[in-house]
Formats: sequence, C-alpha cells, structure tokens
Amino acid sequence: MGKKLNADQLKTYLQQYPQQIDTFYCVMGDELLLRQEVIDSLRQHYRQLGFSERINLVIDANGPWHHIKENLYSTSLF
Repeated sequence: MGKKLNADQLKTYLQQYPQQIDTFYCVMGDELLLRQEVIDSLRQHYRQLGFSERINLVIDANGPWHHIKENLYSTSLF
C-alpha cells in the first residue's frame, strides 16, 4: 500500500531503507523548490542503486491518468 510522506520523512525513509525499491512516486505540493528537492533526492537515491532510466509524467486533474498505468506495466527493451 502507498505511503504519504512529507519531504523530511522521505529523506529519513530513504536513509532507513537504502535498498528499498518503490515503483511509483507521486510528488505534490505548492512549493516548487521543495518539490524539486524531493525529486532530486529520489533521483540521487535510485542512481546509487544503479537505475538510470526514468519516466516523468505531468498530469493535472483532468488527466490523462491512463498514462500512469501504461508506464507501470510497460517494459523497456533495454
């Protein structure tokens, strides 16, 4: 099941579970700088685990929400 974490809790979570691999993160908030810092923390964490590919979806309240499901179930050729 999903977890709801604020920026500080996420940093602690990534430190406590350094090998944890979650498949989906939804970053939301009113402060652009804080959102960017959270995204940078996630990128750095997964780079250290050997991941280099990422998919960035920007979706508003009107969708297209089906893109999330499509990307979760698609597999990369490489």
